[in-house]
Amino acid sequence: MRSLSPQAGKLSVRELCVLGLMGALMFALQLALSAIGNVHVTAVLIILSAVMFSWRAFYPVAVFVLLEALVWGLGLWVISYMYAWPLLTLIA
Repeated sequence: MRSLSPQAGKLSVRELCVLGLMGALMFALQLALSAIGNVHVTAVLIILSAVMFSWRAFYPVAVFVLLEALVWGLGLWVISYMYAWPLLTLIA
């Protein structure tokens, strides 16, 4: 897959917006589906973003973890989110 940005390693404004919206979508779907037990769309979206965006998939994961920490507060679980979701991105 060819790079969407004209310069390698730099994000265009379009890519930045898409990646930010992907992170917000992860958070919104997790919040919307939290009433249904054991439905975790976040992992699927992280794997899909890793396949589609390669190394740039770490940006939506960072947005997701930041939104989780801001909405639900900082607890010990944030530390596990900081390494579990990026690790899933790396594995995918």
